[in-house]
Amino acid sequence: MNKFKDGIKSNAALYKAAVCLKTLGLKILYTLCPEVVFRRKYKVRFQRRLDLKNPRGFNEKIIWYILYYRNPAMCTMADKYAVRGFLQDAGYGDMLNTLYGAWDSAEDVDFAAMGEKFVLKANHSSGDYLICTDKSALDIENAREIMRTWLKKDFAKLSGEWHYGNMKRRIICEKFLENADGSSMSDYKIHCFDGKARFTLVCSNRQSDLRMNYYDMDWNLMEARKSNWRDHDTTPKQPVQFARMVEIAEHFAKEFPFVRVDFFECDGKIYFGEFTFFPANGMQPILPFEWDIKIGDMFNLPEKTKRGVC
Repeated sequence: MNKFKDGIKSNAALYKAAVCLKTLGLKILYTLCPEVVFRRKYKVRFQRRLDLKNPRGFNEKIIWYILYYRNPAMCTMADKYAVRGFLQDAGYGDMLNTLYGAWDSAEDVDFAAMGEKFVLKANHSSGDYLICTDKSALDIENAREIMRTWLKKDFAKLSGEWHYGNMKRRIICEKFLENADGSSMSDYKIHCFDGKARFTLVCSNRQSDLRMNYYDMDWNLMEARKSNWRDHDTTPKQPVQFARMVEIAEHFAKEFPFVRVDFFECDGKIYFGEFTFFPANGMQPILPFEWDIKIGDMFNLPEKTKRGVC
């Protein structure tokens, strides 16, 4: 399935048609009655009823969080371009990746300003990116057409995640990060609840053979796992700068009931990844199910700041 999706994403015409079809229905449904959409999606995904009155599992609480909690800072922090200024103002500009440029239109994207390896991203959505490891082999016009589709996409109405609707849409390009030996870097996703880091999801070998596992704060393997992943063969080494990553994550997490803070480490240097408030749209099964509940117990929901619409 992932190869099928990747094939569509790499073909501009197919990608554009798929986005148009999906957008048409979801824009209407998420606008009129998002609770109904989430109830239906959750039922299909988990084969159980979504309980928004008394949510217990982590996924249920993420959906509640999407629907009923509003914090304006989320709009800046989840914006892949605006977050750069946010981090610089906070004194953490040193952990930002090299930015080759940011553009309001696909036509303006300047490929001459980029290195041979780079990553193009939409700032206002999730999953919209192109990784280029050989600029000479890139079909530039096809890339521009894909980026045009990104900029037309209203991701807030495709996903129900309201904060994406408050971002000025842009294309950004950053340096492609890799280890000195050319291998892909691991991604350290630190999950914070009420300002406290509780565990880390480590993702390795993203470009070839993705492996993922959860580790507690003492770097012990947790029993929790996602439904569609392959485990690490051996426990990966804790990053050299892990304590610093945790310190930074907890600094920014203080304001939120939940946020996931992602980092990379290259030759002992920390690079910021992103802030994620609604992982997988609340639709990623955690196995065994008892761990969905255990992680959900870490998540203390705040008072509602937005009422439901249906």
